[in-house]
Amino acid sequence: MMHQILIHFCVLASIFLTSHAQAQHMGTHSKQNAMGHIDKVQGNRAKADDAPQAPKGSDLPGAQAPAPIPAADALELPQADFTPLRQDRNDRILDIIDPLTIRGEKIGIIRLSGLDIPDYNPYQQGPLAESAAYILRDMLSDTPVRLYHTRDKTTGRKNRMNQSLYHVVIADSESWVQGILVRLGLARVRTDPSTPEMARDLYTLETQAREEKLGLWAFDHYKVLSPDEASAHLNTFAIVEGKVVSAARKQNNIYLNFGQNWREDFTIQVKPINARRFDAAGINLLNLNGQTIRVRGWLQSYNGPYIEIDHPERIEIISP
Repeated sequence: MMHQILIHFCVLASIFLTSHAQAQHMGTHSKQNAMGHIDKVQGNRAKADDAPQAPKGSDLPGAQAPAPIPAADALELPQADFTPLRQDRNDRILDIIDPLTIRGEKIGIIRLSGLDIPDYNPYQQGPLAESAAYILRDMLSDTPVRLYHTRDKTTGRKNRMNQSLYHVVIADSESWVQGILVRLGLARVRTDPSTPEMARDLYTLETQAREEKLGLWAFDHYKVLSPDEASAHLNTFAIVEGKVVSAARKQNNIYLNFGQNWREDFTIQVKPINARRFDAAGINLLNLNGQTIRVRGWLQSYNGPYIEIDHPERIEIISP
């Protein structure tokens, strides 16, 4: 079954790439940049003529026929150590509501923790979201799973819509659903203060997908930004990587500046109420001066492009 899932992905990905390449005037993608270059699991090699048809709705306007699926090495389906979490229960998935929301037989509505799908919209799904939902249907429909949530009983187990927040593991294969979506480039990592667990494992998978230019990472629109590029992406959830030029505390707020002019250059702010989380994690923010870091969050304009960071998992230290 997992072999067929990845073939589904390859077909959808080819349509997605072709359509968006036309929209962005990117021209023809090279073999290296094709999302659908994962084509075998557990020693089986995929063939393009074995692939099922893409689902209705993913045949985007202006899309050409999917390109042939290139050969590639096997993809190891992600597994993880869920010690930071608590196993809550076993369940069976009855329905896929959207690429981030599923329904269990016992628990009801489940929201997948730790993920962001850039073109997800509850009213109109983009190609990434469509592909992710289609793969979830193949992977999870009528499937036994194990559900893990935060150990904190007071927060992080429900969202504001009263949906249960879980990491989901397929029982018979031990495959981690969030890990699969991130590894395929159909989702990127997005934690919050109440559900920060598993971020580092997801970052490892995200880095692999980005290096292979899978899914969303094939497009400049979703790339990791430099501090100089941040101002062109205001009012979006963005990932920015650069060297901290100065770190300072002002009125108990901590600011990490990525340029010489803090009134214009990219800046990170950590408010006093959130600084304790960094202390608890053993991160001295003021010691990040001179280090290269990668941060993610909502990119705003406040004396230049600006992201407020509210928990340590939103920062990756790239080089000391």
